[in-house]
Amino acid sequence: MDHPQFQLLLRMAQETLQNGMHLPLAAPGVPHPALTNVGSNKRGRDPLGSGSSEEEAPKRVCRPGIPPATSTLSFQVPDRPSPPLRADDKEGHYVYQLGENLSSRYKILSKMGEGTFGRVLECWDRKHKDYVAIKIVRNIDKYRHAAMIELEVLNTLERNDPEGNKNCVALREWFDYRGHVCMVFEKLGPSLFDFMRKNEYRPFPIDLVQEFSKQLIQAVAYLHDLHLVHTDLKPENILLMSLNYCRSSSGSGQSSTSRVVPSSSAIKVIDFGSSTFEEQYHSSIVSTRHYRAPEIIMGMGWSYPCDMWSLGCIIVELLTGAGNEKVALARRCPQQEECQGGEEDVQPAPLNP
Repeated sequence: MDHPQFQLLLRMAQETLQNGMHLPLAAPGVPHPALTNVGSNKRGRDPLGSGSSEEEAPKRVCRPGIPPATSTLSFQVPDRPSPPLRADDKEGHYVYQLGENLSSRYKILSKMGEGTFGRVLECWDRKHKDYVAIKIVRNIDKYRHAAMIELEVLNTLERNDPEGNKNCVALREWFDYRGHVCMVFEKLGPSLFDFMRKNEYRPFPIDLVQEFSKQLIQAVAYLHDLHLVHTDLKPENILLMSLNYCRSSSGSGQSSTSRVVPSSSAIKVIDFGSSTFEEQYHSSIVSTRHYRAPEIIMGMGWSYPCDMWSLGCIIVELLTGAGNEKVALARRCPQQEECQGGEEDVQPAPLNP
């Protein structure tokens, strides 16, 4: 493609590879290098085709399993009790009110999002005096089982990157509360999709897309090095680390345009609920349909390359925008189970730890 923006992205990807990041790419029907090299002392051939035959020791992946749960009794505030016991709703969601406590430790401030798995609430952590995001999984067996798999993935990500340099969200701890698996995460900024939505779906500047792309490539390469496939990469699952933004203008005179841009390009990939280790069962359908690779659609099986297809779709969307709000909302039909809910704005409760 001759479009200058895509040529620039291609050069950027090549430079990234030359700097030492190995993108796990494979043609459909060809055994993936990461699969053929498991248990071997050889690395796959250089993605740029340099033909290097150097032998390296395989990277040791730490698989610590599911982290131990934190007891809700480990931190008690006498005058901050849990609310009265109440039944879940008919879909198994935890029923709450803003301003209530989630155990004695956390105060519920606002609803941040909702999906098939459950809900994400913004809370105040009385122990560490900090804002956190708590993912409360529906009290249904299949979602509890999926949550255990996600906890194993999150623990693997943290153990192999203790300094948090690979642009993946960090799990702080988890606990079981009235039958619900509750995962505590650092509180981040809005998703790239939410930022675009509030910016009238204007595309991001090319230099900002470059920065996003480099971080996404690094995150995906890290996942693949751990023999993990994310399977659900999309703008909703990429969060800005900062809530701050600034206004950027382009052009001059009557033709000048203005748009809001994030003040920081730092991002983190979230939602590892569908992530799959290479040896685990591969569901026939994965990925949100607008980012789904052709081999999945055609039922040919899938592996690491499906993440790269999703990544390419994301980069194009960030560069071009969604056109208009109707197009963007139409492709995220709320009737589809795979799409996220929780678009409404919820006013936070006043902070009174």
